[in-house]
Amino acid sequence: SPGKTPKKLPKKSETEIDVASNVFYPPGISLQPGQFIVRIYSGEDIPQMDSAALANIKNFFSSGEKPTDLVDPYASFEFAGSTIDSATRYGTFDPVWEQKLVIHGEFPSMAENVVIRVKDKDDYDFDDLIATKLLKISEISFSSTDSDMGFLPTFGPAYLPLYGSLREHQEVRDKYSDLNKGDEEGIAYRGRILLSIDSNMGESDPDLKTKSNIKEEETADVMSKLRRHKYHLFASFDTGNMIRETDNEVEFEVSIGDYGNSLSLQGNTYPSTTSPANAVFDGTHYYFMPWSSSKPTVILHSQWEDVEFRVETLNILTWLTEFIEDQLRSYKVLDRARDSEENLEKKCEEVVTNILQQIEYVIDLL
Repeated sequence: SPGKTPKKLPKKSETEIDVASNVFYPPGISLQPGQFIVRIYSGEDIPQMDSAALANIKNFFSSGEKPTDLVDPYASFEFAGSTIDSATRYGTFDPVWEQKLVIHGEFPSMAENVVIRVKDKDDYDFDDLIATKLLKISEISFSSTDSDMGFLPTFGPAYLPLYGSLREHQEVRDKYSDLNKGDEEGIAYRGRILLSIDSNMGESDPDLKTKSNIKEEETADVMSKLRRHKYHLFASFDTGNMIRETDNEVEFEVSIGDYGNSLSLQGNTYPSTTSPANAVFDGTHYYFMPWSSSKPTVILHSQWEDVEFRVETLNILTWLTEFIEDQLRSYKVLDRARDSEENLEKKCEEVVTNILQQIEYVIDLL
């Protein structure tokens, strides 16, 4: 096979080139068509992106009802230069998409990530980037020479958390906005989206549409497995040192996701901050919080999906792996010490017996 002839590089700007879609493939590489099937169900806690004034301007030029939430989110998926966008849901922090999107590509691909971007639609200016998530192909697939062992990229259905710049809306340019591009680790929670990804190899089905709606019964089946439970976090503060703020009162906030965020517009706010207090000078260079005899305590209430069934299974298998490694290690210690063959034989029987007993125990648990 002569390989793939490279396309002419498009000039986007002086420093930006779409590398993923313009890769040199060496001779002998046979490319096969394939598809990523993305099912995006919904999103939660998408932060405010428009000011109230801009929202009023948008509402003036639109004929619909005035939106109560100041963001118009949609999701964009990109792989190896191919991009597809979901529908835009106007005026909502908690969008419901329920769409199936198909990304076409050629494999094997040099692209390592499925790039997921959540944006705020703006009909009168550039769309605002809310957050970016890089989903590594190597983390959602497994390659193996044994066809029974490997599997194509697969993910979810599960919530994918988004992180980037601060959630609070900035009237002026946000100096941390570059964190929303996904190049660096974000410093604040910026919502999450519920989605799944499946893969197909070979020519696509002629009846497979690039965009379509997910059936109601399929959505209902996914949501039935995501029932939420109440969780309570208790946090106690012991000391607070090297405080920079010296003129104003200082308080500490505990949050999980958007729960506990005192500046949230989504209504998930609970008392999760310490009592305000001024930092005290330590007589040398620093300031500290006056928590000598009375330690502040915070209680945070939240609701999340119950995923104990996944965590418990993973913990059991992890424990079994560590147990087997420990047993084999104990045998190797005797072997390296050049112990007698009789002792090594007894130790080997003991190790095998212990491992088989624990495997039977784990099978009963699972």
